[in-house]
Amino acid sequence: MTPAGAHERLLFPGLILPALVLLGCFAPVRGIPAADVRRARRLFGLILIVALVLSLGPYLIVWGVNTRMPMPYLGLYYLIPGWSAMRVPARFAFLALLAAVPLSALGVQVLAERAAKWWRWAPLGVTLALVALFLVELGGKPLPMQTVPVGRDVPEVYRWLARERPGPIVEVPLTPEAEGEYLYLSTVHWLPLVNGRTSFAPSSHDEAKRVLAELPGSRGREYASALGLRAIVVHGERLSREERLRWALAEEAGHVRRLAGFGTDAVYAVPPLATTASLTARIAGSDTLAPGQDARLGLLLAGAGAAPWAHGSPHGVARAEVLWTETATGRVTRATVPLTLPLVIVGGERAAVPLRLTAPAAPGRYALRVRLRGATAERAIEVREAPALASSVDAPDRLAARYLVEDGSGPRTLAAGDAVHYDVPPGGRYEFDVWPAPPVDAGRYVLEAGLVSGGAGPFSREDGVRLEVEVAPLRAAARP
Repeated sequence: MTPAGAHERLLFPGLILPALVLLGCFAPVRGIPAADVRRARRLFGLILIVALVLSLGPYLIVWGVNTRMPMPYLGLYYLIPGWSAMRVPARFAFLALLAAVPLSALGVQVLAERAAKWWRWAPLGVTLALVALFLVELGGKPLPMQTVPVGRDVPEVYRWLARERPGPIVEVPLTPEAEGEYLYLSTVHWLPLVNGRTSFAPSSHDEAKRVLAELPGSRGREYASALGLRAIVVHGERLSREERLRWALAEEAGHVRRLAGFGTDAVYAVPPLATTASLTARIAGSDTLAPGQDARLGLLLAGAGAAPWAHGSPHGVARAEVLWTETATGRVTRATVPLTLPLVIVGGERAAVPLRLTAPAAPGRYALRVRLRGATAERAIEVREAPALASSVDAPDRLAARYLVEDGSGPRTLAAGDAVHYDVPPGGRYEFDVWPAPPVDAGRYVLEAGLVSGGAGPFSREDGVRLEVEVAPLRAAARP
């Protein structure tokens, strides 16, 4: 079976088309004015070559092996604004095929002229022969079809959503395999759907899905409410036994309230939750920078109080004002840097937002102040000449957090995603809030936490942290 997306790397058009293009580019053509032939060859030949080179992407890949040889696409990616919007470089091959059409037509003209010396019906014969060869080369390859429910075959849960219209929803499980079906069936109810995505998914979308995957946990419920969701659609047949048990226990304890049930499908309410519009901020990272150094510090954000913080509408790139105040002279240097704020910060948690800035060119001691939406963070920074420090900037993979739960049946790995959002200097400390969901069954467990590099292996030789955890039975929620 061809892997998903591999069809976009199968660019060979067959043997007949390249053969006709070669004839059209180099063989003499008598039935068309020479000036027109030269113009067509230059124009469409240039388009063909450029499009083919761009379709190879940023690095040359030969037989599935990345040679790390940079291609022109890589330079255009960084030099031309908007060039990065091309999601699949291989699709430049479509432009090459369009350019090949007039060149192959010249090749057909060459064949027809040669054959006309022996047969008066040569143009018709050549055309029919080429069509037959194309059909033989392509073969009978029917397009794959997928059955989708329509009319009465649409699951009842979607017809209920269309009638009752509870508000924005999320469908569980949040798996890429089910997203296409969720999107299609959203045309039944037309409610806002978190699971929807396009070819360009913002980082906030992936972050929202990661937290909502913790449902029906308290963190996931609070996030869903602060995000503005009003209902959760759970497809029980797509869940594992443990996941189904989590939802059953949460419903039994009163942590979630069922609105409707249809076989293995259930709809749960998301009650509204008061949020805060105030933020607190703190700068994390190195205390020492080199003059003019481009650095990535961390802006640790949290909502004021115990309530979650929710991003206002519309969600986009925010701007932070950066002020460098030289302690000795009082001179102030200002700059504005872009920030991508999270959609929601759960109450009692912090979100690490990368803060990319450039240190002042003059050495000295500075007071760094960052202002953002009424929140202000300050930190003392020393700018001085220092030798370059070895780091993991050039490493092929980033760090990720790994959590292992030993429950007697073997360790389980709970992926926490990319966790490091700002540079960590030697001897420095990185702060983040990531917690795995506890096991369903009550008992005593050992929680092991460590770091891995890109999921390939341990980042250090240290064994990480081992914690003994007592998992108590789920308690019923307090009722008014």
